[in-house]
Amino acid sequence: MIACLLLYFDPLSSLMLFIVGAGGCELELAGVPAPVFFDEVLEYLATEVLELDGIAARNDKKTRIIPRHIQLAIRFDDKLPQFLRDVMIPNGGVIPNIHNIFLPNKKNCSSKAAIVGGQEEEED
Repeated sequence: MIACLLLYFDPLSSLMLFIVGAGGCELELAGVPAPVFFDEVLEYLATEVLELDGIAARNDKKTRIIPRHIQLAIRFDDKLPQFLRDVMIPNGGVIPNIHNIFLPNKKNCSSKAAIVGGQEEEED
């Protein structure tokens, strides 16, 4: 009962229970400052993701952050995909990935047009 009240009122106590466990026998291994550091890391990650989401929403000319903006912000960042590579975001969509062999080559397109144009002129 006390653990439930601590979880409701104090997020730091809930992190301590998460790290140490309900039994409390691993208290010597975790230490007292562990939940404080864990809380700071979670706060930093949350602010980093929210900042990138806001930028993605602003680039899309939207005023609200939707799951697609979260997906784009995480996947196009340098360091966040390392931490969140196995995370699935519902309604986030997929990141477009087109291989270079499927993209049109500018040099080849102009030469093909010249060949096709030359053949058409010869036939007429």
